[in-house]
Amino acid sequence: MSRPLSEFLDGPAPVPAKEQAVAYIQIIAALAEAIRGLGSVPSGHLYAYVMGGMTFPQYSRAIEVLKGAGLVADEGHLLTWVGPLKGGA
Repeated sequence: MSRPLSEFLDGPAPVPAKEQAVAYIQIIAALAEAIRGLGSVPSGHLYAYVMGGMTFPQYSRAIEVLKGAGLVADEGHLLTWVGPLKGGA
């Protein structure tokens, strides 16, 4: 039986089922696209928009992944896209 996605996003867990891994990647990609499309956005505003679908620890972990990948900078809770622009420009 697969574990709920929330268990995977909220902390260390065994390797998730394929569906959970795909969902996690989709969540991170959706957050990345939102930040890239806006250029920058207050983190609290972005979380307020997605809070119905994820917990704050899940959101924080996804943002940390984007920051760790060098795609997003976080200065004073302002998330700014620093990765490549759409189309590789």
